[in-house]
Amino acid sequence: MNADAFKTGEYPITRQLFVVVKQDGQIEQQAGEAYANLLLTNEGQALITKAGFVRIH
Repeated sequence: MNADAFKTGEYPITRQLFVVVKQDGQIEQQAGEAYANLLLTNEGQALITKAGFVRIH
């Protein structure tokens, strides 16, 4: 796999992974933000790679 081709968009079949966080100031927002922040950690990026996605960091 050529990760650089995915990151630059050169590979024609790519999809970005989005995390949508409910903005309600309640527990759902806190949980969503925590999850999104986890995905950006080294551990989260390793899990993303393990799941077959290309990491962003």
